[in-house]
Amino acid sequence: MRIVKLSAAILAALFLSATAAAATITQEGSGIGKDGEIKVVFEDGKIKNVDILKQQENPVLSQKVFTDLKDEIVKTDSTELDVIAGAIYSSLGRIASQQAAQVAQAAK
Repeated sequence: MRIVKLSAAILAALFLSATAAAATITQEGSGIGKDGEIKVVFEDGKIKNVDILKQQENPVLSQKVFTDLKDEIVKTDSTELDVIAGAIYSSLGRIASQQAAQVAQAAK
């Protein structure tokens, strides 16, 4: 079920492009069964910043997800990234949340 939801988010993100307007999107998601929330700032159709507003993942295992993965998403303006070893489900949840935020931005 989780894979189907993730696949749907990936497909939607691939088919929709971001608008040129600046916007901030707040998006909920889940990692390894825990809920979380991110805030994504878009500017000129690109991802400018990502903030973790709420997370309930294991802090030791998810630290790289919330730092390295966030930095890569902003740097590459993409969610086509490898997951963090040892934090696969946290990474997938984080990427899926980001993709959902991009879909929400494109729908505006």
